[in-house]
Amino acid sequence: GKPCDDFGGIQTEAEMNLMVESLDNQVKWLRAHPSVISWFVGSDKLPKPELETRYKKLLSVIDNRPYVAAAANIKSTISGTTGVKMNGPYEYEGPNYWYIDKEHGGAFGFNTETGPGPQIPAKETILKMIPQDKLWPINDMYSYHCTTAQEAFNKLDVFNEAVASRFGKSDNLDDYILKSNAVQYEAMRGMFEAFHVNQSKTTGIVQWMMNSAWPSFYWHLYDYYLLPTSAYYAAKKANEPLQLMYNYGDHGIYIVNELNADQKKLKSRIQLWSVDGKSLFAKEVDTDVASLMSTKLIDLPKINGVGFLSLELFNSENKSVADNFYWLSGKEDEYHWDKTTWAYTPMKSYADFKALNTMPRTDVKVTLDKIDDSENLIIDVTLKNSNAIAFFLNLDLKSANGEILRPVFWSDNYVSLLPNETKHLKCSVSKKIAQNAASLEISGWNIPALKIDVK
Repeated sequence: GKPCDDFGGIQTEAEMNLMVESLDNQVKWLRAHPSVISWFVGSDKLPKPELETRYKKLLSVIDNRPYVAAAANIKSTISGTTGVKMNGPYEYEGPNYWYIDKEHGGAFGFNTETGPGPQIPAKETILKMIPQDKLWPINDMYSYHCTTAQEAFNKLDVFNEAVASRFGKSDNLDDYILKSNAVQYEAMRGMFEAFHVNQSKTTGIVQWMMNSAWPSFYWHLYDYYLLPTSAYYAAKKANEPLQLMYNYGDHGIYIVNELNADQKKLKSRIQLWSVDGKSLFAKEVDTDVASLMSTKLIDLPKINGVGFLSLELFNSENKSVADNFYWLSGKEDEYHWDKTTWAYTPMKSYADFKALNTMPRTDVKVTLDKIDDSENLIIDVTLKNSNAIAFFLNLDLKSANGEILRPVFWSDNYVSLLPNETKHLKCSVSKKIAQNAASLEISGWNIPALKIDVK
């Protein structure tokens, strides 16, 4: 690579001329997009002062969005402190990390680049990545599909320790994928939600990253083959503009309103359940919440062992407008804070969810309707549970040869149902792709696998 100093590799007058011209072209190309919130002219480092001066002069003429000199927390002699941070982490952290960390990547300030480590894709994708004779146990072929970094992220050891410690060791690939989906869901949701709950102390977060440029096990919300991971649905759930959330730091239930309007005459239903489906706590709270506010409603009672937390929000017409579902352990994640690196903070001990492996089985009845909606087909799915909690159900629309169809857009996925609860989910798929739809397959933690004909 090109030699760099404290200001990176752009050194000569000719190089600076080229970069100023490049910035001019990029800004004029992208400035019509409302999703662009600011212009960053540096990543880990500041540009040279003379180059930054030229950048600022150019931007003052061609666009009025905020200027940021670098994505890291650095002080520039030209523009002052950047006002953002890039402290990681990039490896697995428990969901409470984001609430209790006060020095590194936790929920304070603007974190420009972070993410809770690996995201294990669907088995269908893994079968395309790993040779049949190397599928189990996890081996160097899996490491080959991590990253090329020398110091970290080049194998799944940190993540796999978390999976085994939280849910128990797996003896086959299917069990490993099931448990990994739960671990990465709670990790990704916890990260995003913490920045919403702590919004008086936070200004933003950027997930590293959206998707992979080749078949990988690290950092994507949807994989190389465009199949969403469970973390995709976790991010979707966590970023709903009006939502009830559990604070893993202080064990409070919060209502978060990211809408540009006050919300009044809402009702929050808060329920805590045991693993075997017994009601442990139930409370309804009437509340108003101001625009762009996070408000604590109640403190959740102490959990012994493992419990399920169900949150549902209703509007003034008693219509459900948001729901959330957590699996919580009385044993909290703990960290080796003194061993923190730029990559992550190692775990000292883990929350314990092994009791979920002995959950009582339950049956879920499924009905579906197909709705013609212009260019798309909408599949309206109704899930009706029986008398035990149905945990972490995943729905896939598949072709006749068993391939998961893509792209397919679910209103929600990896859902759980309380005893005798009914949920409605919608799947939107283009009519061209829908021609190949043969079945809806549903799997879960404690239900028999279901296959429903959609022809």
